[in-house]
Amino acid sequence: ARYDTLIVPASIKNVRGFSGQLGAGDNRLQNLYQVIGLGDEITVTNMSFAYLKNLVSINVPIRFEDSPQPFAGDESLKEITIADGEEIVPTGAFEGCKSLEVVNLPNSLKTISERAFYETGIKTLRLGNSVQTISSEAFAKSALEELYVSSTVTYISNNAFNGTYNLETIEVDSNNPIYDSRDSSNAIILTSENKLVIGSMGTVIPTSVKTIGENSFRDSMLMEIEIPEGVTTIEANAFAESFYLMKVLLPRSISSIDDTSFNMSGMGTPSRTVFWVWNNSYAKNRVEELTYPYVLRDDLEEEPPLIANAAFEVIPEGYQFSARETITPDNFVIKIYYYDEENDTVFEEPEIISDFETVYNNGYSDALIGGYNTVTFVFDTAKGYKGIKIDLNLFASFLEPEYEVPTGITAYS
Repeated sequence: ARYDTLIVPASIKNVRGFSGQLGAGDNRLQNLYQVIGLGDEITVTNMSFAYLKNLVSINVPIRFEDSPQPFAGDESLKEITIADGEEIVPTGAFEGCKSLEVVNLPNSLKTISERAFYETGIKTLRLGNSVQTISSEAFAKSALEELYVSSTVTYISNNAFNGTYNLETIEVDSNNPIYDSRDSSNAIILTSENKLVIGSMGTVIPTSVKTIGENSFRDSMLMEIEIPEGVTTIEANAFAESFYLMKVLLPRSISSIDDTSFNMSGMGTPSRTVFWVWNNSYAKNRVEELTYPYVLRDDLEEEPPLIANAAFEVIPEGYQFSARETITPDNFVIKIYYYDEENDTVFEEPEIISDFETVYNNGYSDALIGGYNTVTFVFDTAKGYKGIKIDLNLFASFLEPEYEVPTGITAYS
C-alpha cells in the first residue's frame, strides 16, 4: 500500500492533499517518486506535495493557487518548471528543498515571495525580464553561486540573500534604473543612495559607495573586507553573524558604525575579527567604545600575523582560586599563539601577556565571587593588536568562615 507514481489525468487541474505531513510518520505517500501529468499543467495549493522524502520530478509545468508551501521540505526534488502566465511564487513554495537545483521561471513572473527558495540547492539564478520584487529571505541560505538581476527588478529585500555562503558572482543588468553592480563589484548597489545592499564573498566595494547597508553581508562566509575611503556609514547588522570574518580595514571617512554592525562576527576566543583603523579617526574611537580588537594602520612596518588562539595557565598548576581573590600576571598567564600564513602553521613560541586588565562578572564585582565567574581579560599585544578581549568562566571556592563558639553564655526567655 505504498505509492511511487501519481498519474494526474488531463481533466484534473488542481492537486492537493499529498503532503507527507498528513497522517502518521510512516506515511504511504513517502515513497512517491514521480508525478506524471497527462494534461499541459497542474495547479498545486497549500502544501500539496510538501515534506515528501522521495519525490524527484513532476513532468509538467506547475501553476500555483494562492497558498503557501506547496513543496516545502521535499528532500529529493531536483527540477521544477513554473507555468507561463504565473506572476507570483508563493511564500515558502520550495523552502527547504535542498536538492532543488533547477527552476525554470516563466517570463510572466513578477514576484518572488518570502522564503520562496529558502535553503534550496539552486546554484545559478537568472531572473527573467519581468521580475520586479524579491521578498524577505527569498533565497536565504540557498546554494547560490551566481546571480543575475534583470533590468525590471525594482525591489530587493535587504535580507533576501542572507546566508548564501557560496555566492561570489553578482551582475545587475546595466539598464536597471534602481540598482547597479558598478565596477564589477560583485555586489548590488542602490544607485540613488550609493548604498551597497547585497554583498558576496567576491565583493570589492567601489570607492563611490557611501553606505554599507543593513544586512548586506549578514551571515556570510566573508573572511576579509576592505572598506574604501569615501564610505561614511555602516548600518545595522551589515556584517552580523559573519563568523569567519577575520580582518576589516576601516577608512578615515567612516563617521557612523551601528552598534549591531558586527554583532557576533568572528566568533572565537579571542574574536577572529580584528579592525584595522587609523589613529585619531572616528573608526578607532568607535571600535574602542565597542571594545573590539584593533590594529593601528599608521604605525605598521609590516602586517602582524593573525592570532591563532589563546592558552591560559594558573600558577602554580592546580592552584584553586578563592572568593575575593583577584587575578594578576603573578597567578595567571595568558599565552597568545600566532598563525604563520606562509607556512600554514601556528608559531611554536607564544607571546606571553604580562599586562592585562581584569573585569569580574561584567563589572558587578571587584574580585572573584564564590562559584562560577565570568572573567574578562583586556590587553594589547606586542605584535600590534589593541584591545583584545577574552571571556572565560572560572570557578572560585567559597570562603569558609573562621570563628569560635563563645562559652559562658546564659539564655533568658
